[in-house]
Amino acid sequence: MDKDFVAATIQAIGRCATNIGKVRDTCLNGLVQLLSNRDELVVAESVVVIKKLLQMQPAQHSEIIKHMAKLTDNIQVAMARASILWLIGEYCEHVPKIAPDVLRKMAKTFTNEEDIVKLQIINLAAKLYLTNSKQTKLLTQYVLNLAKYDQNYDIRDRTRFIRQLIVPTDKGGALSKHAKKLFLAQKPAPILESPFKDRDHFQLGSLSHLLNAKAVGYQELPDWPEEAPDPSVRNVEVKEAEEEDSGPIDSHIGLLGEWKEVPEWTKCPSREKRKEREEKPFYSDSEGESGPTESADSEPESVSESESGESSSGSGSGSESEEEEESEEEEESEKEEKKKKKKRKNHRAKEVMKVIRTRK
Repeated sequence: MDKDFVAATIQAIGRCATNIGKVRDTCLNGLVQLLSNRDELVVAESVVVIKKLLQMQPAQHSEIIKHMAKLTDNIQVAMARASILWLIGEYCEHVPKIAPDVLRKMAKTFTNEEDIVKLQIINLAAKLYLTNSKQTKLLTQYVLNLAKYDQNYDIRDRTRFIRQLIVPTDKGGALSKHAKKLFLAQKPAPILESPFKDRDHFQLGSLSHLLNAKAVGYQELPDWPEEAPDPSVRNVEVKEAEEEDSGPIDSHIGLLGEWKEVPEWTKCPSREKRKEREEKPFYSDSEGESGPTESADSEPESVSESESGESSSGSGSGSESEEEEESEEEEESEKEEKKKKKKRKNHRAKEVMKVIRTRK
């Protein structure tokens, strides 16, 4: 499974839900169903997208927040765990019974979590301390003490800042009075945009579309025509094979209907000789009565022998001239037969092309 493709697909569903209000609930229900997928990557990416969608209508989807809170025991992807903790802390008033229990579980595994998850645990503890201090006061102090000695200096600095902001002291600053407004202020919903939003003027799949800059040699797409072009330009003409003086060209039709010449090295001379022997005409009935029928290859020899026996007193030059004439006649007959075969092949090729066109 391609992980990048899966993540891009889920993000595209989120963008559709953001830009098209009519399908928002449908997309959200589909993403919630993906939370029960066995693949952890699919679940993690779905959680991140759902978190952004719930910021638009948090009050109507408290059940989804409760369902996502139960996933903290199974999901191990840091970004997904951080997104769930942020949702629970941001909308802790909608899940007052579940949020303290989630903080209790996170406090147990605080030292083993990733840095991004630790920061969200600290934020969750601070928000619960401001909204439900009776149940979470000790848990918040425990988490802040763990974070005070963390190896990451960002976590240590965040801990000192939050402790001075939410925990009341004798020398409390002016900001501690407005701690609830700082942490629980309404935040604008994020806008999910495609990374290729500003690249629609480049051809899809080109180097310029990928770089978002006009590359060397890039050819822009032509504008749409005002008038429809002639549909006859899409018709494909079949080129007939031309006959050469040297003899017919062996050819056949390929899979796509195009003409292809047969290379010389694929031709078998023995097969051609056999075909020529089989295609040569037999003797006539009058000649067959005088002796047994023989093949056309032995015809010059038999004719010469019969002529030599009949005209024993004749000159040898006359018999040789007759043999030459007969051989020339045989060659002409063979050429005519080859031309007929060529015409048959062309006729069959045309019929095949007609069938292909009708099927299209």
